[in-house]
Amino acid sequence: MSRQSGPAFDEQAQRMLEKLESVRQASADSSEDERREALRQALDRELETVPRDGADPLLAAMRERLIDEARSRSRRLDELQQENARLRSQIESMGQRGTGGGDAGQLDKIREGLVRLTENKTATAESLGLPESDARMFRLIQELFQFALGYEMGVGLLLAEFKIGPAAEMDTKMMQGFKQIVRDRFRACLDNQEGSIEALKETLTRNSRFVIELNRAYTGCLFQGSQALLSEIDPNSILDKHRRMIGFNYEEAWNAIARVQSDLASLTSGELWERFFFESFRNNLSSHLDPDDAKS
Repeated sequence: MSRQSGPAFDEQAQRMLEKLESVRQASADSSEDERREALRQALDRELETVPRDGADPLLAAMRERLIDEARSRSRRLDELQQENARLRSQIESMGQRGTGGGDAGQLDKIREGLVRLTENKTATAESLGLPESDARMFRLIQELFQFALGYEMGVGLLLAEFKIGPAAEMDTKMMQGFKQIVRDRFRACLDNQEGSIEALKETLTRNSRFVIELNRAYTGCLFQGSQALLSEIDPNSILDKHRRMIGFNYEEAWNAIARVQSDLASLTSGELWERFFFESFRNNLSSHLDPDDAKS
């Protein structure tokens, strides 16, 4: 089957993704099962308007867009981590040069602003009274914090959506509590708690690998799911179920193969995913968790 492309095809894929995103937002307060069902129904409705030979290329294009966006976020995280390391070195250097005068005072203000962010309060360079040079640094650290917070929340939401690990049991209220846990992890670093930097680094490193592991989990489940699907119509196993005292009942075996093929052909793309691919995808992605978390 040839791969479809072109501006109109790309626009169609983008419209479908935007439609699914609007459905996801509209059902944000619903249970996980209800939200997944709403997304499945919306996708099925959209695919009904797509020619049969165009559904698979369209889904592939949507998947590639999601993967590209996730990779872009991962690259941005790497850039911000590098900039954070540079700023950390700069702050340490400033602290060493400070003698209780201007530099130390500005650092105290920056720390005050960051503490307010971890408390989910508003903090701006202007409200802190920072000079322009320090204001730029504060804004950059602020963006790094917001990005890391949002990225980890996104990972948590995906794990909750796929019912993986402790996140599988989280509802909307619990996710808000999880967001505060993430803020507290940064607060521990600001409070110079022992081991806090190592713990934060470990979390950021694990999250930065998530996009790669998401892609690997999907790629792996395609093979595993396809094997499971093909096993349903394996003629040898079906024939073996129709043995006679002597030989086989070929007519009944053929009818059984036809019934299985008919049943599989009637499944929607969502039903095929749930039946043959999702479980292996979920198990593959569970490797993202820490060993202790995976046992929870």
